[in-house]
Amino acid sequence: MKPTKSLNLCVFLLLLLAPISQSGKSRGSNKSVKISHFPTRVEAFTTDVKVEVIGGARHAIVKLFYGNEREAIAGQLVTEASRRSQLIFDCGYFIRKGNYKFKYYDPTTSKNSLASSILRVEWPNLAMNFKTTGQLYSADNEVLLSFPQVQLCKSYLMKNYKTKVSIRQQSGEITSLEHPNFPTSQPLLFSCDSLTTPGGYYAAVYVIAYNSTLLVAKSETVQFQWSSRYDVIVYDDNWFCADTEEILLKIKKPPCAPTNDKIQMTVVHNQYSSDVIHTYDVNSASELSFPCLDSTETETAGICFSYMTSQDTVLRKRCFDTSKNSEFNMDGSWSTWSTWNVCTRSCNNTILRRHRNCDNPQPLGDGQACEGVHKNSLDFILHSLNRF
Repeated sequence: MKPTKSLNLCVFLLLLLAPISQSGKSRGSNKSVKISHFPTRVEAFTTDVKVEVIGGARHAIVKLFYGNEREAIAGQLVTEASRRSQLIFDCGYFIRKGNYKFKYYDPTTSKNSLASSILRVEWPNLAMNFKTTGQLYSADNEVLLSFPQVQLCKSYLMKNYKTKVSIRQQSGEITSLEHPNFPTSQPLLFSCDSLTTPGGYYAAVYVIAYNSTLLVAKSETVQFQWSSRYDVIVYDDNWFCADTEEILLKIKKPPCAPTNDKIQMTVVHNQYSSDVIHTYDVNSASELSFPCLDSTETETAGICFSYMTSQDTVLRKRCFDTSKNSEFNMDGSWSTWSTWNVCTRSCNNTILRRHRNCDNPQPLGDGQACEGVHKNSLDFILHSLNRF
């Protein structure tokens, strides 16, 4: 009889503990937990996202992640255990294109996510304007990113975001500016002397948030060239100064040209021989004077005046025949292309035109004329916006 009583006691204890064990498994399993969100797809900077937790436990947490990043952007507690709980995530969290993930965690049962949901974020309609003449030192360059026909959300988070605009080449950043707000309502101005060498440049707009700098959009590449405003004009072609004591030049240059540009005076003896006799800095002058040629000099066939950068790049060259007893031959060279002029047809097609002249210098004597075309045009120009 003693073994029978002992067996009955064991069965009794198992029956007594069984409901308790079953209840604990039910509370901790979270097998029935589901999360969903509305809307299912959103545009960045535009709307809050509602997350619904079905069958969640009290004090569970829903975390928000971007892409495959391991660090959560934000998280919210499920404050009450109920069949349906609703959480709202601020629109200021959704500022990048791509997939965001909502993950449900119950720290009382597991360190792993027990349910998840993916939200797709797209860019809204963006308009990016990189306004420039495409000629160095000619005018300020403007960059503006705007959201036409888009109602941006009013988020307390976005008050802490900043705008960064960068002008770049393939080799990297050339210059940048920051603005304390994102987005900005006014264009950011880059001074006309911020870009100094010919080549392709593009503008990139970033939002600075979460201690990170995130690319939003970039413009097409714009080709910059030297300005067509450079010129040296001789007031009087009396090189030997019979009536005056100097040769006076009028200088033309773009408004932001560096002050260490220079004008060089060269005498040409023949096709193979020339000498630089004077070099003066331009500074802020609009006129410069050079000493006259020696009237007894009989081997001077020509004279040239060159507008040059401090790195000796010739931007404009004028040559003149001063020969008395020798022939002066000078090959022609093209001037810089002019800026593009827009011609809009009645059928709404657009043509861009530009031109250049064979006068940098112009051919003299038996010198060769320039090779190539002096006019250029592009039809059906399309400008696209690269968004990220």
